[in-house]
Parts: sequence; structure tokens; C-alpha cells
Amino acid sequence: MAAKLTESSRMLEEEEAARLATSALYKRDLVLSLRKVRREEVQHQMLRQFKQSMAAPAWELDDYEWRPTFLPAFKQKQLDRAKVMTDPTTKLLASYINALADLAQPKASILLLHDQARLDAYQTAIAGALQELPGAHVLALGSGTNILGLMVAQMGARRVTCIEQGPMLYRMAKQTLLSNAHMPGAKSIVLVDKPLQACGIVGGPMPKDIATALADAQTAHDAAHASLHAHAPPAIEAMPRTQQQGVAVNNQPPASGLDRTDDTLAAVAEAELDVDSIDDNSEAVAEAAMGMNITDDTTSAASAEDLVQMCSINITPTAVAEADPVMQHSAGAAVTAQDAPPQHSDTIISPSSERAETACGLEGNLSCADVAHAPTQDDRSSLGIQQRLFSGDVTAQPHGTHDADGLNSTQEHSTASEANTPQDDTAVKTRLQATDHNHSSRSPSQAESKDIVHKRSLGLEAAMDKLLGLQLQRIRDLAVMLPEPAEVLVTDLLDHSVLGRGLLPNLDYAAERLVQPGARVVPAAVQVWGMLVEMRMDTVSGFDLSALNAFRWHPYHEKIDLSREPYKRLSSPFQVLHLNLQQRVDAIAGAAARHQPARPVLQWESDALLDVPVQIGGTWNAVAYWFEVQMHGSRCVSSWEGGRPGLPVCPSWGQAVQHLDHKRVFQGKQVKLRVQQDSCQILFSSVPAQRRPRHAFVPRWHFDMLQDQLRNTAYDQAITRMISLCDAVQQAIEFKQALGYEKVGVLDIGAGSGLLSMMAARAGAEWVVGAEVNQSMCDAGVETLIMNGWAAKCLMVNKDVRRMHAGAAQPDGAPPDMQHRADMAVFEVFDSGLLGEGVLHMLAAAKKRLLRKDATLVPAAATVFCQALQMRVHQVKGFNMEQVNRWQWRPDYEGIHLAQCRERWVALGPPVQAMAFDFYDVDANMQSLQACLQLPINKTGKCNAIAFWFELELDEETQLSTSPYCHKGPTWQQAMQWLEEVEVQAGSQLNLTASHDTYGISFAWPAPAPETPAEQTIQCSEDTHQASSIYTAPAASAGDVGITNANKLKPGGSSSSSTVDGTGRNVRATTDARKNNSTGGGVPLVDPVWRRTHDQLLEFNSQLARSCTQNPLEYRKVALAAVKLSSRPQDLGVDVNAAAEMCSKMMS
Repeated sequence: MAAKLTESSRMLEEEEAARLATSALYKRDLVLSLRKVRREEVQHQMLRQFKQSMAAPAWELDDYEWRPTFLPAFKQKQLDRAKVMTDPTTKLLASYINALADLAQPKASILLLHDQARLDAYQTAIAGALQELPGAHVLALGSGTNILGLMVAQMGARRVTCIEQGPMLYRMAKQTLLSNAHMPGAKSIVLVDKPLQACGIVGGPMPKDIATALADAQTAHDAAHASLHAHAPPAIEAMPRTQQQGVAVNNQPPASGLDRTDDTLAAVAEAELDVDSIDDNSEAVAEAAMGMNITDDTTSAASAEDLVQMCSINITPTAVAEADPVMQHSAGAAVTAQDAPPQHSDTIISPSSERAETACGLEGNLSCADVAHAPTQDDRSSLGIQQRLFSGDVTAQPHGTHDADGLNSTQEHSTASEANTPQDDTAVKTRLQATDHNHSSRSPSQAESKDIVHKRSLGLEAAMDKLLGLQLQRIRDLAVMLPEPAEVLVTDLLDHSVLGRGLLPNLDYAAERLVQPGARVVPAAVQVWGMLVEMRMDTVSGFDLSALNAFRWHPYHEKIDLSREPYKRLSSPFQVLHLNLQQRVDAIAGAAARHQPARPVLQWESDALLDVPVQIGGTWNAVAYWFEVQMHGSRCVSSWEGGRPGLPVCPSWGQAVQHLDHKRVFQGKQVKLRVQQDSCQILFSSVPAQRRPRHAFVPRWHFDMLQDQLRNTAYDQAITRMISLCDAVQQAIEFKQALGYEKVGVLDIGAGSGLLSMMAARAGAEWVVGAEVNQSMCDAGVETLIMNGWAAKCLMVNKDVRRMHAGAAQPDGAPPDMQHRADMAVFEVFDSGLLGEGVLHMLAAAKKRLLRKDATLVPAAATVFCQALQMRVHQVKGFNMEQVNRWQWRPDYEGIHLAQCRERWVALGPPVQAMAFDFYDVDANMQSLQACLQLPINKTGKCNAIAFWFELELDEETQLSTSPYCHKGPTWQQAMQWLEEVEVQAGSQLNLTASHDTYGISFAWPAPAPETPAEQTIQCSEDTHQASSIYTAPAASAGDVGITNANKLKPGGSSSSSTVDGTGRNVRATTDARKNNSTGGGVPLVDPVWRRTHDQLLEFNSQLARSCTQNPLEYRKVALAAVKLSSRPQDLGVDVNAAAEMCSKMMS
């Protein structure tokens, strides 16, 4: 009997499993059917628009449905950079991505200054290395803030050579060096303004990038020579010049470029140029050479662009003329050698007390006091090629101008080759015109024509050879040749993924070219650890949200905090990889000293298959990993507190996770994990390897929001109470008027995963319509609704709620999106700053067309609070690092988890209420408003930031706060807006203007009156209230929806600092300080070069977004380029993390 009972139970379980599997298949079919219906509806909508506009697009409707695909196999196959970059879209996007990375790097490097354990570890390791090699020459790579260089110099190094990864990092390092010029050892620091691959040792081989550029120039020169002979066919040579132009040979059209070539040769001949006159007429020869080289224009230009990009200089007509005189005419600029700026010869900035010649022959090692007069990196800004490619702006930078931070851009020295160039080409052009007039009176004979052509060719070839020599010399001058190899190598090129910042390629190059055998390396080794984890979305508030797991992936290795991220650990930590950096450098440096050939470049330096025991069964879909760093000797630090116990933790590095395909694993079993490592990545693969294609990407914040239990519970309770209240009202109306009534209908604005829609249906709503504009999220939401059994009550519409209609037909004749107006609206479309996702616009549209007049809103209101903070860097390890604060600024507010970085900020006063929003009062919310606040100050300091957050009133009983002082989930951060520094005193009050338009909230110091004298105090409005009350006044007319706010449009541009002392009198900074955009400490609000570059990239970003939105064919090209760049960024010379972010955005 017992056996029969057991067998019956087993059969029932199998039958139930089969039933559930069949049901899941039917539900999946329904998901696909509804997805097809939504796509067809979108196509019909677009067709109606085209018919009404009487215009047809240049693309098919199927093009609109296309989405990019990312395959895991993309990361396995190496890419040929030269071949990939032949695509102009890919090349342009790569330049844009690198420019974005250059802008982001300075702020990211500031994290090192807040990581005391990491700084202590480096300090101890450097001290140990210098104790073994006293007075050594130290090469420091990639600290950004120059903190490592300053630490090394203070410990007694004979010479410290610091090389950064980008122009913006170089500027940051230069600023901190100037601020610490008085510190011991600062004079020994040499700050190089070129990339590492442009550096070498005197007497050693030419730097890699310089050698490549020389080879490219020689190749272009050889192609020009070949083109010269190819464009002079005998059938044309014998004809008179006046008959050669545009003539057809044997009734065939003239060859491409023939007219221009013949004119060029004639111009050279008629100018009576010969080899001896080349020096006096190099401009005319340059023009002639460019006119000749027609078929190789693009090749020559590409080579020049590559050279400029490698050497970090701008492609303007002037800069191109410096690097390649032939190119100045291809750019369409008549620039003489006198007009062109002198070549940048001061490639090294050294804080020595007097000028000295560098060992490489480059003039101008500058003292720390003279750095302000050195050529600055902004002349070779981070845009490089991008400035020319993005906007077409080829205007040369003015000479002798000053940056906003006082750094002079004037070049003091010029190369010898520039002294030999002509002062003006006016005389040459006049001679050309005169000789052309004289020769046009008669036609030469065939013999004379042949003789002329022969002389022209000889003269042109000689001119081209001369120009090649000048060009090669200019390229050689860009090299930075250090006087001696380094004895200690210090690097901080580590990130959460270990190799993402190019640790190994930079280390290899330095070992081969820049350090001597036996050099000490800090850090000496890196040990990588990993573990199998399950990171899945399963049940949230009683609903199955597992459909979202298909959208959880990342093009690269996602940076996470394992201490806060919910996950299930399936295995114990295991060793993944050991990188012995000291042995690596010893081997490469030793081989270079013995003149042995360089080690071959392998696709995979390491390829291992690990057997990992499973401790807890589950669904394995990710590998989380972290690393330990052996700094010097036996001292180690870890990047995660959950690693080996007893090790100091450096949280600024963070941890990484690589997402894999889902695989069921069982306790006690082993799984095979393949670990591959090349020079720039560590790649994990299951066995068999993951194959699932990815077509869409869901941003990380969606998962944080859904895993926020506090948020979900608060919304669930409020929705349940509000639906019960609506039911009671409807029943009372029915009883009193004896009329039928409809059940409660709910509109879910920004439905996303459909969680709030299911909550409303579970609470008793008769029907729910969810509006979700993102196609991928809409697909996930529909699947979630079907799998949870709510498809009968809940409908998901793939539309912007502002374009939806209820009740009546739409203006274009289409049926309405909702049969009836809704009785309730639930919405959670808030960013960290409350309004950034457009909630006010959505509510206004919904109230107008989709909701009943007495509809209930959840949430009903929101209150915004703000607080004055000091969040700045001052002294780090005894060094003045205040100048790095200018690199924290961003034009808009940014989200920061203040509770997670409590040690980095100081509250200067209590939080105060800034403004309040009643979501029922739509008309008032759509008006731009300002509030003049007075913030009480209870602590002396420098206010450089305003933090603000909000509190949602879901209903009368439930509030949800994003304050850093309360227990909250991971959904929202606090918003932080950076302002120029203001010194405040305890017991005073700080005047502050709070503004909002329909898309954001901003804060600014009150602007001064136009005619205020320098010492006169600026009073706030007479309507200024204390912190306990709020004054709001319209900032624009009733018809305006935007806000006139100079500080929002131009952050920091015209704002000024203001404080109020204990007696109520305003204390202002002087006019000079306001003009410098700084107060007190003298730190500008933002670096001027960074801001100029940001504005240029912002303009290009707008053009790119508009192009991708309006034309699916353009979107396809850009998306394909983004996928390709993110699959193997190290092969294509693209920043790894920036490429992954771009791919994520294009697939969102």
C-alpha cells in the first residue's frame, strides 16, 4: 500500500508538471501572438501618419522593426582594426566614445583619493621599493590625480616621470602639481603630455606610435609618387595644354582627376620651379602636390588623422599643416608657415627651478612656476579628430590666449624646419597668374610639351621628397624621449574588471621600452577570485517576474557591489587567475636588453578549464569575481570585504559580474567553467558555451526598483486602499441615484514590468491599462502579465501616455486606446530629482484625455527637501588636492547614494523644504516657479553642493521617502547639484534660489543686480522666507512653459555666491572672485577645457540622437557599430567601459 501511495504521488507530480509545462507553452504562444499584434499596430499607426502627411519615408516599415543582436561569440573572435575602421560610422562612433571616456576619467579617478586603504597600500609599497633602490627613477602610470607621483617624489625618488591616459587626466595632474609645487620633492616630477606609446628612451628605438606614424607617412608618400606617374598618360602629354583640359580620348570621357592633374603640372612648370628653388616655394609645391594626389586623398588624410589622434593634437587646418604640410591645402585652408602656430616642442613639464635642455633634444623643461606659460593640453583637447568630424569646425585656435584657469596657450619655441618655410605665398601665386597669362597666348609644340611635362615631374617629385622630409621631422619631434630608463614602475591601471583600463598592454610597453632589467613593479601581482552565483528576478510581492531575467545581461563585465546586491551564492570562492606583474616585466625587459625579438601576441594568454564544486543547487547565470593585489613583499589588499578575511579592503575598485546563460546546477555536483584571458579582458564561459542572442537591454535601475521591498509594499498598500475607496464611492452613487456603475478602471503610467498593474488588478480593479513607451519593457511586461494570469484584466499599450486617447476615436481615425476613462492613475515615473522622467507632462496629458475629473492619483503629492553640503577634497596624505574639485561638476544634477559614502560629505545645516507638488493641481505644476530660500548653517565650511530628495504621499496613511537619513531601498538615490564654492560660518544663513520647470529642479546662488558695485551686498528678494516656509513666484509669463534660469542653461556661468551672517547682512565674494567663477579657496566651478569639450560633444550627441530617432537606417548603422565596438573594444582602440555603455544605450 505504501508503495502504491508513493507511486501515485509521483504520477500526480509528473502530471502536474506536465500540465504546468503545457500551460506555459500556451502562455508563451499568447505572448508571441500579442507581440505580433503590437508590431502590426505600430506599423498601421505609421502608415496612417504617412498617408496624412502625403509623404513616404526613405525606408521600409520592416526597417523600423529591426533591432541589433549581441552574441557572446562576438567576444571570442579578434577584429582587424584597419578593416573595421574603414566604415565611417564605426570610426566616427569610436572617436566619440573615446572622447566621452576622456571626459569621464577625471571624476572616476577621484575615487582613489577617498580610499584610505588603497592609498596606504601604495604608500607602503612605494616606500619598500625605494628602500631597496634609493634615489631611483620612478615611472608612474595612470593615477589621474597625480597623487602617486607626489607620494613617490616625497619619498626621495631622484626623478618621477608621470604619464596619464588622456588629455583631461593630464590637465588634472598638472593642476595638482602646481598646487603642490612647494612640497618636498616636487621639483623631481616630470609630467608628460603625450600617450605612453609616444615615449621612449634616448638612444633606444623610436616610440611605437611615432614609428607607426612615420611608416604611414612614407606609405602615403610612395602612393603619391605612383599616382604622379599614373596621371600623365602619353596620349595626353603630347597635346597642348589648352587642348588637354576636359578633352575626350578616342571619344571616351576624360579620366577622373585628369583636368586637375594637368592644371597642377602646368602651374608648377609655369612657375619655373626646379629642385634648387624648392625651399623658396614650398607652399606652391605643397599646393601642387595636393592637386596631383587625387586618387589618394582619403588615404593621405586618414594617415594624418591617425597621426594626430595618436599624438593627441587637434585636426585644425593649422595643426594639420604642422604635422603634414601637404594636408593644409586638402583641408581647404591657405595657411602659410608663418600663420601656422609653432610646433609643440615642450612635451615634458618638469618642476625644476631653471630651464634645461631635455636629453632628447626637445626644448623647454619648465619650472613649476613657468608651467602656466607652457603649451597646454587643451590645444590638443580630448576631441582630437572628433572636433573636425562631429561639427565640421576647422577653425584654428587663437594664439596667445589664456584659459579660464590662467594657463597660457602660447608656444614659446619653434622647430628649425619652420624657420626655413616661406613667409607668404602671395608672390608665388602672383607669378603663377602672370606666367599663365603669358603662356596662354600660344600653344607649345609636341616636343616642347613633352619637355615641359618631364621638367614638371622632376620638380614635383623633388618637392614631394622635400615635404616628406619636413613631415617626418615633425612627426619625430612629437616623440618624448626620456633621458634614462626607470628603475621602479608604479601603476594604478586597475578597475573592477582587473584589465579594463589596459593594465597589461601599458605594462608590456613600459617593460620593453622605458624600464631597465630588474626594475621593481608596484603592484607586484594580482590574484583574481570568483564564485558561481544566481542573480535572478523570481517572485516580487507575490508575482512571478522571471520573464525579466532574459533582459539581464551586460556587454562587458558589470560593476556591482556584492555587499548590497541580492544574489544566491552557489559555490565557494575559487582561484580564477594569477597575474605576476613583476615576473612579466622582468621577462620582457630582460628580452629587450638582450635584443631578443618581442614575445608573440597571442589571442589568449591563458585558457583554462576549471571544475567548480556546487555547494547549493540553483540556477547558475553569472560569475562574480574580485581580486587581491600584492603591492610589495607579502602585503596584500582586496577589492571586496567578502574575500579572504583579515585583508584591508579597497572599496573604490569594486567587484564585477559576468552574466551567462541560465543553467540548472545541483548540490554536490561539479560544473565546468572555462576561463580565458587576453591582454584586456577575462572571459568566463560555461561548457557548452553560452549561445543565447541578446536583442534588447534593460537598464540596471529597473531591477533595483523591483527588488526594493519597501517601495513595493508601500505602493501595494496604497493601491489597495484607494481601490477600496473608489468601490465605496461608486456603490454610494449607485444606491443614491439608482444608476448602474462601471467597476474601477486603472491607468498605469509608465507600466514597465507591469508590477503596479497586477497590484491594481489583485486589489479589485475591473480593468487596468498600462502605458509603456519602451518596446522591450512592454514586451517583458506583457509576458509577466500573461505568466501571472492577469492578461484578462490587464492590457499593456506600447505608447507614450501623452499620445493616448480614451472614449472617442483618435484624430487620425484610429480606434481609442482605452474604451473608458480611468477612475485611478498609478505611476512611478520619478528619477532621483523627482521630475526628470517627465511626470508632470504625463499627468497633464492623462488628466486631459484619459482620466475622469474626480480620478484618484497614487501618489497624490510630493515634497522636495534640500540641504547644503560640503562634499569636496582638501588634503590627501598631506598634499593639497583641492583642484580636483573642479572635475566633479556636471551640468545637471546627478544621483548619489549619500548614505553609502557618509565619510565623503559634511552637512552644513539641517534639511529644509524646498518646494511641494500637488499632483491633482496640474495647471500649477506646469508653470515654472522659483523659490528664494534661506538655509540655516550650523557648521563652518565651504558649501559646494546642494543635495535634494523627495517624499511621496501615496495616500493619507502611506509615505515613501528617499532621504539619506531614513531606511530606504535601492530604488532612488539622492540628487546632487554642484555649485561654486561658498565659505559659510556657523550661525549664518545661506541664500539659495530653487527653481523648477516641467522637466527638472535646479538650485543656484542668487544672481547679482546688473549695476551692483563690487563691495555692495546683494540682497535676496523682499519676499525671502525662512527655511520653515516656501515662497514661489512665476519665473515667466503664464504662456511660457520653460524657465528663464541662466544657471540651468549655463551652469555656473553667471551665478554668484552669497552668505548671510548672524545679523541678517549678506556677505558676498568680491567681483574678481565672481569673475573667476570661484570664491574662498580659488577653485573654479568647472575646468574650462572640460566644459568646452563637453558642450561640443553634447551638440554632436543631439545630432546623433535626432538622426537615429528619425531614420531607422541611421539607427541601424550606429547600433551595428556600437555592438561591434563593444564586442572587442581592446582590438579597436576603444575605451572598454565607455563602449559597453554605448552598446547598452543603443539596445535599450
